[in-house]
Amino acid sequence: MIAMTKLVFSFIAAGLIYLVGRNLRETLIFLITVVSTAVYFMFLRSKKVDNLHTLTVILVLASSVLPKLRGDFSSYTTPFYIAILLLVPYSLTCANKLWYVNWAGFWIFISYGLYKVSSFKLKEYSVFIVIAVVPIALRDLWERRKGCGRKVCALTNEGTLDDKSKP
Repeated sequence: MIAMTKLVFSFIAAGLIYLVGRNLRETLIFLITVVSTAVYFMFLRSKKVDNLHTLTVILVLASSVLPKLRGDFSSYTTPFYIAILLLVPYSLTCANKLWYVNWAGFWIFISYGLYKVSSFKLKEYSVFIVIAVVPIALRDLWERRKGCGRKVCALTNEGTLDDKSKP
């Protein structure tokens, strides 16, 4: 049910992007990237990566629609699209050391995208947005490593844990 809602939201968001910008190319890029990855994450059992995908899609939507509503027709969505595409290998390489490369790439592109989006309003203070993302990325790394000591371990589905399973 939630997965279908995510797909419907993707199509509605694509329609919103088209209505606001009247740019078919940008709308098609959004549809291809977001819908294809949403279908992939429909079958993935990792709630954490699915949540990262949802948040990144919201960032893409906000970074493409909000500047156009202000009258500025330049949007900075490319880093967010790359971050969305990096989530697929991020989820596939969960059991080996290549995960670190995908983790770093994802968070670097998220930070850079937020920097570019916030730089029009905050100017030189937009670096603080990047500094705010660093603890979130480190928490992601910490959650990854704490379950298996210092070695890389597979992700758990935190969404399926309930109070009954806790001692």
